[in-house]
Amino acid sequence: MNSIISGPGSERAEALRHGCRLVRRTFNSGIQQERYRLPLGLGPKVKHWDIVDGDVVSVEDGRFVPFSPALGFGGIVEGIGDDFGRYVASVKTRGAVSCQVHGSGALVREGSKVFVRRDGDTTVFTVEEAGGALAGEILAIEDLSRSFAIVGFRLVDDVRPFDLRGPRPR
Repeated sequence: MNSIISGPGSERAEALRHGCRLVRRTFNSGIQQERYRLPLGLGPKVKHWDIVDGDVVSVEDGRFVPFSPALGFGGIVEGIGDDFGRYVASVKTRGAVSCQVHGSGALVREGSKVFVRRDGDTTVFTVEEAGGALAGEILAIEDLSRSFAIVGFRLVDDVRPFDLRGPRPR
């Protein structure tokens, strides 16, 4: 017996089933996380499979689009679903992620600014400003030999400091 699956979600699942591009992110729960839900900015140049969980995105005209340094850091995709026939993304806009930070080395310290830039189909975190957009700062060095750090990320207009102790009861 065959099942019939229809709707935008099935179209996305079928497209990603063949040659899915995955971006794994490990989030650190020491920083309180914040998120937004907005529709994907789809059009002739952007298809729904161009944005997957773990991607860094930008915001343009109230919609999430693939990351562009000119538009700035808009957050990290947590999940994508469909809402009455349109794709909607849940994006973490503030939090901490454990990741490789390109260009980091012995001279990089906690508090160093971290930028995100395009690298082919994906994005990378780096301490080098050229060609990137500000994403946050290094909160802790995890493994200097592999250039791994805990990066606190936030939107550009968010000036609140990071607190590694996490949310506290009121």
